[in-house]
Amino acid sequence: MANTKNWEDPITVLSGIGSARAQAFHRLGVLSIRDLLFFFPFRFEDLSVRDVSTLTDKEQVTLKGRIISTPTVSYFGKRRSRLVFNFALSDHDIAQVVFFNQPYLKKQLEVGQEVAIHGQWQGPKAQLTGMKVIQLGNSDNPFSPVYRTTKGLSQAQIVKAIQRAFEDYGTSIPEIVPEYLNDRYCLCSLPQALYYMHFPERQEDFEQAKRKVI
Repeated sequence: MANTKNWEDPITVLSGIGSARAQAFHRLGVLSIRDLLFFFPFRFEDLSVRDVSTLTDKEQVTLKGRIISTPTVSYFGKRRSRLVFNFALSDHDIAQVVFFNQPYLKKQLEVGQEVAIHGQWQGPKAQLTGMKVIQLGNSDNPFSPVYRTTKGLSQAQIVKAIQRAFEDYGTSIPEIVPEYLNDRYCLCSLPQALYYMHFPERQEDFEQAKRKVI
């Protein structure tokens, strides 16, 4: 049976993208599946597991771990708050995580949950002053893409839409470079290059993808 999918199809063909979310994508210049696949992240968060002994005081870092104590919020003043919990970085390394003035995060966090937290490392206290929580997917990919956003569209929603586009249209992406040029210059296929522009497993994957599409 012939493949009838075309990457010029509107993004509304993807599950989970209704008219309101489509309008948010339109504000970012994303109208079609092709636009979505070429909507590249402007940077990546490095979620590589770091050994605590390699961290320096005041360094901004992203750490992965598991929440091992119930997150608690204490208030001081009218609008100031402090959210605290313990975070297991490994079987033997435990840090305290503190978020200031983000009490709403308590509803997103629970004991046993594995997350990545970006923040500033306080070496003498073995404490991470959190800036944001990054929800982990099912992949062990150490690089988390960061996209431009707009009102009504979160990072997680963009990532999910792009993942769904690859699932539904990955085999419908046409190759735009002649095969002999791919062979001559050792270029990867366009589907592979686009995937690595969003979800590289290594820095080398991202660099290879850029040679193809940029």
